[in-house]
This record gives sequence, C-alpha cells and structure tokens, in this order.
Amino acid sequence: EEGARDIYREFRQELEHRFAETRTVTDYAAKLGYSEKSLYRAVVSSTGMAPKQLIDQRVALEAQRLLIHTARPLKRIARDLGFSEPTNFTKFFRRTVGQSPAEFRQRASAR
Repeated sequence: EEGARDIYREFRQELEHRFAETRTVTDYAAKLGYSEKSLYRAVVSSTGMAPKQLIDQRVALEAQRLLIHTARPLKRIARDLGFSEPTNFTKFFRRTVGQSPAEFRQRASAR
C-alpha cells in the first residue's frame, strides 16, 4: 500500500536523524504524527519487521561502525548513542549483536 510506504519512508528518514536521541517507537510515532499502531502496521507491511527491530538494528550498526573505525572508549560511544549507562549499552549490544562491544572491537581489529 502506498500510504504505508510513505509512512515507512518518513520513519526511516526520522530514524536516520534521531537514532542517537531516542530508541522508542512512541517517540517516532509522536514526532511523525501517527499512532504507534499506524506506524507499526506501515513498517511491518513494508519490511516484515517491527519498528523497534529497525531502531535497534540502526543503533547497533552505528555502534559497530564506531567500535571499528574510532578509538573512542565504550563509555563515550554509549553516551553518543543515547545510553544513560555504559552497562545498558553493553546489554543492548550483546542482545542485538551477540557479543559484547569489547569482544566485537577486539575481533574486528584482529582481522
């Protein structure tokens, strides 16, 4: 459906601008002026994935990029990506990527 694709496109643009500020579907829906349900339906119909999955994927991708291409300490990366505590970032990263940020960085630098 074209309306769903438009909503999805708006969501992706907003996600690119705000992924370091917020990781909640509620915030994106409010910013875009849609209900969470409408946003959810549009994103799932366009991608087969829930908005939260896409948000987490985008944050994880940026975290991986920063871990590989910068020497920033984990605390700073966590803060830059909007995590109030480095431990929350580590838990998020482990859940999303399957290893700790330190393990990821070490393996990436060994290549």
